[in-house]
Formats: sequence, structure tokens, C-alpha cells
Amino acid sequence: MTKKVKDRHLKEILNRYEEAKDKGELVYMEQEDFISIAEYYHGQGNEKEAEVVALEAAAMYPGALQPLAFLSRMAMLVKSNLEEARKLAEGISDKSDPEYYYLKAEILIVDNSIDEANQLLERHYYELDEEERADYVIDVAFLFADYDYLEYADKWLKRSLETDSNDYLELKGRIALDRNQYKESESIFKRLVEEDPFNGSYWNKLAASQLMEDHIQDAITSSEYSIAINPDDVEAIINKANGLFRIENYKEAADYFERAAKQCPDDLEVELYVGLSLAKDDRHEEAVKHFDRIIELSPKGSPTQKEAFMHAIYSLAYMGKREEVDTYIDRVLALNPTDDENAILCVFEGFMYLRIKKLSSAKDCFIIAGSKATDSYKIMQRISLAYYECGYDSEAYSNFKRMLVLYKEKEDEIVPYLAMCANLLGERQDYLYYLEMSCRLNPELTKEVLGDFYPAELQPEDYYQYELSKQ
Repeated sequence: MTKKVKDRHLKEILNRYEEAKDKGELVYMEQEDFISIAEYYHGQGNEKEAEVVALEAAAMYPGALQPLAFLSRMAMLVKSNLEEARKLAEGISDKSDPEYYYLKAEILIVDNSIDEANQLLERHYYELDEEERADYVIDVAFLFADYDYLEYADKWLKRSLETDSNDYLELKGRIALDRNQYKESESIFKRLVEEDPFNGSYWNKLAASQLMEDHIQDAITSSEYSIAINPDDVEAIINKANGLFRIENYKEAADYFERAAKQCPDDLEVELYVGLSLAKDDRHEEAVKHFDRIIELSPKGSPTQKEAFMHAIYSLAYMGKREEVDTYIDRVLALNPTDDENAILCVFEGFMYLRIKKLSSAKDCFIIAGSKATDSYKIMQRISLAYYECGYDSEAYSNFKRMLVLYKEKEDEIVPYLAMCANLLGERQDYLYYLEMSCRLNPELTKEVLGDFYPAELQPEDYYQYELSKQ
């Protein structure tokens, strides 16, 4: 066994099975035990061994639901073979068991026949006794929720009368989270973790709600509880990584994203955040390696590949590696970039010149960027931030002022940066003027941009009065 098994019964039957296999002997056990072993192997990523165990169970118990359902789901979700999944499902002898209907419906859902799946489950609902319906509606709601069809899940959940049960509340909380009702979701999962503090799934959903509510430290704490329950829980690890990233603890965020990436080597979004965290931590050389991996694994010319190229170019420009920047830009140009992508490339080239103190060359690049862009606001914003990041505060200030004239409707996004530049340049009256506007129009961005100037416990709405009190 490659990993410690905590469940005593599973450990016993797994030992029996592996010892018999080593000796070339058949092992006799209940079909439930065979499937427990198959699920264990599946959880370890050993799909081949999981299938072997399930096939042994199916041979020993012909027509039995559990082995055939397991094999059907493997065919559907691991092999992406719906025809094989249907054939295995039809081999189940007891076609009156609700589990058979869940499996049939799941195959339809995976096949994007959602209404047909719902109709199948509706028909079976009316064939059940009143007592059986209580569990059935919850199980069906969970089935739809697990595939993110939460509108269907909600309709089934509303049939349940067990509104105080943990299953009911969990689904209600998940639906609230999906509908951006974060406060309600957080409240529900707080109640659930109080009742069942060793349920990692509850802690994960609580953390997700807290992240969306901007309760970042609480979300990190919730994730830590889940990780304590299961150190390999990827959802918990990613939640904690996201929380650390949000509080700008990029060093630890990178560590946690890397932990998640090792468990999900094909998840390019996780790989991207490893690179972003490293870049934010000024570890650009390491970051480029992760961006390169995404470039290599992404379909040619895909948005994912282009995004990785852009981040790699930024990091290379930050390091002042002109030849590498030129090479990467040429590679992007070969992918037929859009006008806006071409404009961004020019901004990055200008950024590189700023890093090596060639202001005139940088300005030439920025002029070209402006001429190419269809979204001139975003390009001007990138140019202004490039000036700021490279210590050209006066140029950044002038550019943000120009943006305020050109894009008055975006003033709530611009004035926090104007306030920042005014403060850095010692323009006291301008700073107070833009600070008041910033606090009033966009407190969230104000905190993000100006928060380092004020005590951590101070709310952005109070920054202006705090500043006046210093006079």
C-alpha cells in the first residue's frame, strides 16, 4: 500500500485482497468490500487496479448493482465511453433499485441530455412509496448539484420536508453560494461545521463563501481546519492558497498552489496561479518555468496559451531580459494576436525599457500600443501602471490625470491611483482631494491601492478623516 489507510475495516480487507493477489489466489468477500477497495484505488489514481477489482466483483456477483455501477461510472467519467457505460448499466439485474435510476440519469447528464434525465427521475419518483420519496428527492438534488445543475437541484430540494437535516442544509448552502448569496451560504455552513466539525466538505464550502464575502482570514482558518482533517484535500489547499494570495502573502500562496498542482498536474489554472504567485513574490525566473509549462500543454493559439505568454513576457521584461522578451513576442505574433493583444505586447516592450531606464524608447512603445488598441482605456491603464511599477511616479500621475479627462465614467477606477501618485509625489492638497473621492466612490479599490498607508484595522471609508486628523 502506497498510502496509510485510516479506516480499520478497509485496511483489513485491502490487506486480504493484496496478500491473495501476491499469492495468485482468488479472494472471496462481499461485493461492498470489493467496491470499497476499488474506490480506494480510484482515489489513489490507480484506475487500472480499480477496474480489475470491480471486474472481479462483477464476475463473482453477476448482475449485481454495485460492481456494474462502479464500472459504468468508470467508463463514463474515466474512459469517456458513454456507450460502454450504458451497456454496463443495462447489465444490472434489479432495475427497480433507485440507484439504477440515478446511474441512468447520470449517464444522460454527462451526455448533456439534462431534461431527459430529469424526466426519467420524475417518472420514477411517482413509482416510489411515500417513505422512499424523502431520501429520493435529496439524492436526486445532490446528483444535479454535483454536476452544477443547481436550478434542477433547487427544484428537487424544494420537495423535501426535512429542512433541518444536514443534507438539506448543505444543498441549500451550495445553491446560495452559486447564486452569489454569500452571506446566507456562510451562515448555513457555519451552522453545519458546528454540528459536524470533522466534515471537510463543510469547511471547504464555508471557506469558499468567506472568500467571496471578503472575510479572507476567516476563509484561511476554515481551510486550515479542512486540511487538518485531510492534508490532501485539494479544494481546501486551493482555498487557502487563494486566501493567502488575496492578503498578498505570495510566498506561502505559491507553496500551497504548488501542493495543489502536484495533485492536479493537468489543471492549468492551478499551474497559472503558481506562476502568478511566484511573480508577485519577485521570483520571476521560477514563474517563467510554470508559464512555459502552460504554453507547452495548451492548445496552440488558445486563450490559455496566449495568457501564459503574456505573463511570461511580463516576468522576462521585469528581469530586463531583452532577447528573451523579443523571442517570446515573436512567438505570440506567430499566433495571429488580436489588435488588443498586439497593443499589450507593445506595453510589455515599453515596460522592459522602463526597467532598464530607457524612458524615451518606452514612450515610443506606448505610443504604438495606443495606436493599435481597440480598448484604449485598458491600454492606458496598463501604461500608467507600468510607469508606477518602474518608479516613474510623475509620468504615472500625468497619465492617470489624462485618463480622468478622457474616461470620466470610469473615475471610480482611476481616482485611487491618482491619490496614490499624489501621495508618493508629496502633493498634499491633491492627495486629500483624490482621497476623499476615492473613499466615497470605490472603498474596495481604495483599500487595495492605498491600504499600506493606513493601519490595517482602519476601514477605507475612514481614511479621509484619519488623514485630516494628522494635520
